Amino acid sequence: MSRRSMRSIQAAINRRERDARKRAREAEKAWAAAQKAAHAEAARLEVAASEAHLEELTSIHREALDPVSWRALAERAAPRKPTGPLAVDRRRSEAAKARLSGYRPTFFERFCSGARAARSSWSCGWPRRSQPRRPRRSRPANDTSTP
Repeated sequence: MSRRSMRSIQAAINRRERDARKRAREAEKAWAAAQKAAHAEAARLEVAASEAHLEELTSIHREALDPVSWRALAERAAPRKPTGPLAVDRRRSEAAKARLSGYRPTFFERFCSGARAARSSWSCGWPRRSQPRRPRRSRPANDTSTP
């Protein structure tokens, strides 16, 4: 091969590489323009949604609603208390609060510092003991009989 044919082959290769780089740059520019247009369209839609919401908020007072007779509403009798299954019965919760306030820890709970944990576990549930503790009876020191 002659030098001249080598140069012409090299020149053809260089032209193809330049054309490929040019097409790549044009494709990047087109992609960037498409991205810019998509962002602009998204921003335009967001602005339109915000303006529609603002218009809705500012026009609520203009809508015609049924007039309210505040005087008649104030003079109306109070609603009656619910009865039957909807009535609120607080007896059990009051009894649970009374048991909780009268709680005395056992020996083991005091010894192992479990009274605090036991009492805190009751705050959202029922205590283990359903009846209050019986008061302890005192016995003389020299009494050796078992209780």
